[in-house]
Amino acid sequence: MKLYVAARSERADEASHVADKLLELGHDVVSTWHEEESSAFDEYVNGTASAGHQQHLAERDYMQLMACDGLVFLAEAAGERWARNARFVEFGIALASGHIVFCVGPQENIFSYHPNVTKVSGTEELYQLLT
Repeated sequence: MKLYVAARSERADEASHVADKLLELGHDVVSTWHEEESSAFDEYVNGTASAGHQQHLAERDYMQLMACDGLVFLAEAAGERWARNARFVEFGIALASGHIVFCVGPQENIFSYHPNVTKVSGTEELYQLLT
């Protein structure tokens, strides 16, 4: 299965680890954002990345989402608030495109209860499901 891993940018290391494990299980991981150098994330998070660069990243991520069969969404605990939430856009694109969505962790919003979303408590449960 071709999978896209979505998480907030501050969890890139964890997303990269999940991607590596999914590769070990024989899946293709089409997302690449979590493999970028930390300086690229710093520019994005602090708002110093150029509009052209951000457009490039948006187009790249969109194309990768359109190429996937499923989305692995690394959710956050209830009550947590984050300034940047592109992962929700990724979640919505995947759901609207008819891709399988795996919600890893707590259900953060109403769409995580959608019948086309598979809910798992953590990464170990995800790996077992995808084995």
